[in-house]
Amino acid sequence: MSQITPFRVLYDCGCGFCIGAIGGGIFSIGKGYRHSPPNARLYGALSAVNFEAPKFGRRFASWAVLYSAFDCALMGIRQKEDRWNSIGSGALTGAALAFRGGMSATLLSAAAG
Repeated sequence: MSQITPFRVLYDCGCGFCIGAIGGGIFSIGKGYRHSPPNARLYGALSAVNFEAPKFGRRFASWAVLYSAFDCALMGIRQKEDRWNSIGSGALTGAALAFRGGMSATLLSAAAG
């Protein structure tokens, strides 16, 4: 059985930030290189990474924290560890992230989550 502790949530937050920052950095290099003037492509690529990678990291970290917190909560409530916890965690995470978009966006994200 997985750990149901706050340390798991913090660990998943760090992993989510790292994955988002690395992936966002790779994506931003290409975007910054493409949108820079020809004589400043390297500088444009590196400044795009410096500006965009933390944003991607924060987005992934917020998703990872919510998913992990819901997963731990469902494991604690149900006293089981099965695939329904993961399915419910994805649905609750999608709903929580889309909550500001209104009821229809929340329900659609929960169904897709």
